[in-house]
Amino acid sequence: MRRDPLTETDEDADADSICVVSIARRVCGPAVAQKIVLDFGGTRLFVPRQIGLNHPLAKSIGIEAATNISSECFGVSSYVPMNIRQKTARRRALVQLLAEEGKSRDEIAGSAGCSNRSVYRDIAALRLAGAVIHSKRNGKANRR
Repeated sequence: MRRDPLTETDEDADADSICVVSIARRVCGPAVAQKIVLDFGGTRLFVPRQIGLNHPLAKSIGIEAATNISSECFGVSSYVPMNIRQKTARRRALVQLLAEEGKSRDEIAGSAGCSNRSVYRDIAALRLAGAVIHSKRNGKANRR
């Protein structure tokens, strides 16, 4: 089976995270599951027994799909895992911010909770996208 990068996660799947996304995929299809991951990834989402029009899930995917999901897993406060693209984008934004503040790659890696290699890749990708970043390597100015 081909992996879907929009719903692919590196989080351990616990019972709560499986509920909303897997139920949505089964009951409403993969497009709805992807929409839930994109809109609610990294947050907890409560699925009540009766979903109203103003519930965030109903606003996101429509009342019919939200009602179908709630009939399968109501009463659950479920963690919706982030997809890899969301995690990368958030980390990359933090790396850019810290690099622009003059932090070294070691300091950035510690603050972002990633490896120095990830910081190096993120800075390279940001530069390819046109960002002007003058980062430091382990406290020393990068002369590139």
